[in-house]
Amino acid sequence: PTEEPGMTITLPDEVLRTAEAQASAGGFASVSEYVRSLVEADKERAATLAAIREGLAQADAGLGRPAGEAMADIARRVGIKLETTS
Repeated sequence: PTEEPGMTITLPDEVLRTAEAQASAGGFASVSEYVRSLVEADKERAATLAAIREGLAQADAGLGRPAGEAMADIARRVGIKLETTS
């Protein structure tokens, strides 16, 4: 596939060396791929923070459900077993 028109950026030498090392260590074909992955990860982080803030606002408004119930649901969704303390 052909790449869409993009932007060229200039990085200080130290930042470029770090990006090249991280790209190589992470199995990326290029620094560009590594930077794209960082942008996508940042978008996901922002969406997660927005969801957390929304949940906190709902909790402050008295909406929602008990934390244990919510954690159990999250654990089920991601396929992990929660440790129980008895």
